[in-house]
Amino acid sequence: MLGRFNTLVLLSALASASLVASGCGDDEDSPPADAGDDGGDGDGDGDGDGDGDGDGDAGEGGVGGTGGNGGMAGGGTGGTGGIVGPPPVVCGGTECPAVDPQAAMFGVQNCCQEDQTCGSRTMATGTLCLPPNAPGSFDGTCPIWQAAGGVITWFGCCTPEGQCGALNAGVGGLGCVANALLMVPEQSCTYNEANTCTEIVDVKCDGNEDCGDGEQCCGQYFAGAGYVGTACVETDSCATIEMEMMATGGGYWSQLCHAAEDECAAENTTCSQSDLLPPYLARCRDTGTAPVEAAAPSAAGSINCGDATCGAGQKCCISTPGLAVCSDAAAPCACSAEPTTEDGGNTDDGGN
Repeated sequence: MLGRFNTLVLLSALASASLVASGCGDDEDSPPADAGDDGGDGDGDGDGDGDGDGDGDAGEGGVGGTGGNGGMAGGGTGGTGGIVGPPPVVCGGTECPAVDPQAAMFGVQNCCQEDQTCGSRTMATGTLCLPPNAPGSFDGTCPIWQAAGGVITWFGCCTPEGQCGALNAGVGGLGCVANALLMVPEQSCTYNEANTCTEIVDVKCDGNEDCGDGEQCCGQYFAGAGYVGTACVETDSCATIEMEMMATGGGYWSQLCHAAEDECAAENTTCSQSDLLPPYLARCRDTGTAPVEAAAPSAAGSINCGDATCGAGQKCCISTPGLAVCSDAAAPCACSAEPTTEDGGNTDDGGN
């Protein structure tokens, strides 16, 4: 059972590439790994060496030396030699998309489901063939699922059968995987067919001006998933919370701000734009670009929310895909899908 759990973790990280898709190019993602020592030259059977510098260069023929892969040194294979994907699988007359060779190294392979459509499985799942893009949508009442100490995080979701699961929504992802398949306790939920969201960010503040004395407006982000929301927290720095909660999978915490000249509590950080937040929100980190004008409004008790500004007693609920809308601060955020008419034209903005 434990082996099946661990292999599902590898499947999520390698087959769906969700971590790369969510955190690429931004500092809220996992800190960059130490390049480590040079992997050394791996003398191939051909006339070239694998240089181990991350390029994965190999000679003509033979097995290259250490494949750099971001500096991970070791006696692996690299370059153009050594890693060969499994043979193609055909289901119902259709050839399944090829498994990434790196994923194949960990036992990930294509399989045919009972209806003769393509799926994925590992050595540990036995005859169980998991479907890609299983139906289901984001559900904040279902628990977030984490593995590897929070390195892998999926938002909670609800399946059409009314069971909580974990949402792997990346391209080629597994979709909403029921808790039972992830070896975690089952939990019921209310499935809503109209809910098409894969992420909802609950924004209760967009700067320290919205918070009380001794509080900071902090945003919480999970690697491989995205931002969960922002809230006023009693602390001297959001970075302090990040350090305290990192060991327990609490994600990354950043102070919300508005303009480049805003003061950031964490050392060596500045107010900057993040690819992981909409342009009307900014945060304090050590990377990013200068905030744009949309993030500038900084009146106390108001929250930037797309084309709108949320006032007293309200918060901003940002749906992906969908709209940013002002909602009752005391109510859970709901999915606000982009409204359309029958002929494909947009209707009103749903209160945005």
